[in-house]
Amino acid sequence: MKLQAKERVWAAYVIPVGIMLVFLVFNAGFISMKSFPRDDSAAVFIYFQHTYQEFQQTGTFPYWNPYFQYGYDDEVLNIIYNSPLSAFSMLLGKWMGLSDSWFSFNFFVYSEIFVLILGMYLLMSLFVRSKHALFVGIGALALTNIIITNIWTHSRPVYLIPLGLYFMFLGFKEKRLYYIAISFGFAATSIVGNPPYWIPIYLLIYSFLFIYLFLTYFPGIKARPALNFPNLFAFGMLGIYCGDLLYFLVQSRLGQTFLAPARDPETLKVPLEVFLSWGGNGLKTTLQPFVGFGIGGIPWTDFYLTTVGLVFLLYAFFAVRSRLALLIKLLFLLFFFLPWGEYSLVAIGAYYLPTMALFRHLVALFCVTKVFAAILIGLGVEQFLRDDPALRLQRGRLAIAVSFTATFVLAMQLYPHFSARMPNNSMEWFLTSTLVINLVLLVTIRWRLRLFLQICILLVILQSAMSFWEYTYAVEYPLDFRVKEATVVDPLTFEEKRIPNDRLQSIQGNRWLELAKVNPVVSSFLYGAEASKPISNIDFCLPYRMDRINNIGEPVHRLMQLLAPELHLSAAEPQFYQERKPNEVFLKTVGCGLPKLQLYSDFEELPQAPTADPNLLRQLLDRGVYLEAPKTGQSPIYLKPRTYPETRTLKGQGIEMVDFSNNHLELKVETPPGAAAWLIYLDSYDADWNLEVDGQPAGIWKANIAFKALKLPAGTHQVRFTFGGFIKELTYWGINLFGVVLIGLGLFIGYWRIHRGASLYPTDALKG
Repeated sequence: MKLQAKERVWAAYVIPVGIMLVFLVFNAGFISMKSFPRDDSAAVFIYFQHTYQEFQQTGTFPYWNPYFQYGYDDEVLNIIYNSPLSAFSMLLGKWMGLSDSWFSFNFFVYSEIFVLILGMYLLMSLFVRSKHALFVGIGALALTNIIITNIWTHSRPVYLIPLGLYFMFLGFKEKRLYYIAISFGFAATSIVGNPPYWIPIYLLIYSFLFIYLFLTYFPGIKARPALNFPNLFAFGMLGIYCGDLLYFLVQSRLGQTFLAPARDPETLKVPLEVFLSWGGNGLKTTLQPFVGFGIGGIPWTDFYLTTVGLVFLLYAFFAVRSRLALLIKLLFLLFFFLPWGEYSLVAIGAYYLPTMALFRHLVALFCVTKVFAAILIGLGVEQFLRDDPALRLQRGRLAIAVSFTATFVLAMQLYPHFSARMPNNSMEWFLTSTLVINLVLLVTIRWRLRLFLQICILLVILQSAMSFWEYTYAVEYPLDFRVKEATVVDPLTFEEKRIPNDRLQSIQGNRWLELAKVNPVVSSFLYGAEASKPISNIDFCLPYRMDRINNIGEPVHRLMQLLAPELHLSAAEPQFYQERKPNEVFLKTVGCGLPKLQLYSDFEELPQAPTADPNLLRQLLDRGVYLEAPKTGQSPIYLKPRTYPETRTLKGQGIEMVDFSNNHLELKVETPPGAAAWLIYLDSYDADWNLEVDGQPAGIWKANIAFKALKLPAGTHQVRFTFGGFIKELTYWGINLFGVVLIGLGLFIGYWRIHRGASLYPTDALKG
């Protein structure tokens, strides 16, 4: 069917279609490329913005993240925690050898923010014009809460949810199949980027919204009037969250473990008093899903529709006064306050429930809280639709209440940072809270949508300028590996303050404790997303399990296969092997607590048998280095250090970093006079890396099966690791330029249509 002129919406077509094209190319790139740098480089894909911020702040490499250690065995899995635009930019930058893709990546991040704002603008237009869109919008609350519930599954394709829901509603309202098809594309994009155990819940919520709209807008369905009441959505949400809770309980009974916020499954072993001490964060953890502050990741993706839920939740408390509503309010408040404090009766009872990892992490209590919150949200929507629009006083009171609530939560977030040291994303939190308040005012007082869109764009520009200033001129430390605080402690002394000894033993066993006595590590501990980084240039190396030991790169997989026979594991404990033992041996093997770059200048080179040699494992555990030559036919070497490299700074080893990006490393290395030295780079070995020493090509040795190494003669040398070449870089910029032109065209046409007074959505007949 040919579209009429008034139904052409270029801003709503060019940008979504462009995103889908980029997403298809993005997936095609993953499928076609069988090899590109992983391991430490995987952290750039997974926490790319965080690692770039860390580098810009301290000049250090992205440190090891215990939860995403050493990549995956299948590159396609890297799509998790990424998004079609910025991840596409980062992937091509890595593959094509771009020396620094930070500015390109940043552009796409803010493009995503604009797409998010555009989708929110369109969806909020429907909020004002159609009561049915309110159901769709609060359905988005459920979708975003799924992601926020578990910080380790934070997925940024969520920013496509508003556009997807907008086209879904529009397709059913206008009975146009291509709109519905577009909405399915956006829905699939937002689902694919999530871990498998969230996908069924996504499908359930999308299915509920699909059925609701189908029954509402297609003729011949007798049940239409009953479906117009928000209680249908409330009970739908109740079923969703109860199903969510049931799913986790069943899976925990079957032995599957889940990472709850700031906790890992090993916390089952902590004493009761330690477990109860976690209740202090009950208020913050409970409020975050409703006010929209993400515990980790990029908070821009968390604020937009979660706050709408908070609006109607408070509206229900203020305006709904039935007996049923009173009972639900009391239950909500009971479960809202129940997890707090060290004397929570529910926490004490949950601690003694057998094999209930979910309850032990108090996630179940938060799920129950959201069940009652969802019912109250539905009641709030119902009352909101019943009230006379002329009742401005109620809306004004609600706006004030929500504004104070958002400000209060913002103060809770910023207080610990101002009392210590403000982190990079405090400005983002501040601007996000401003957007939250503006969104609340939009919903409650019905501001002009164009003004709200302009405010959002101005805030994005302001944040871009602040980020540029912070990264460029306000760097606390110069471009070098510097120590923030020269504090190196014995791990037992440090860990006793944070984790009891019995948990230490349960995770790593006595062998770790024996190693800890002679191998001090830095006092860095990843405590949820609030990482203490006294020495930022030294890897995390604590008795803490790596999340998924089976998702590892091929070099590390070979290393694990080598280490496994020594463990003497029985067939009855495969899960124990997967979750604990290899981590223990692996952390020892790579040099626990050492910098990414290690210069060995005092050593003995010994001939080494192939990897089948049973003595190899013992040599590796003694912190030796097994070196394989870049050319076939050369015998491997066993490097037996007489003394070990300096562990505090790179300069103490004679290493100075000149330049660094995700696929480019340039060093100035000064070896001791009169002696050669081995430089070990604890980043994954890959055949596509190139090496130049003093401008001349050189071969890269393989260290300990998984890492890079090279031998340097005495003197001062310029060392340069690169990945890719000029043609790939040129292709990268060509593709990025195409994307920039595409997005710019959509923005220009959209602005032009707004300037002419045209609508950004196909029809004005959405009075619903």
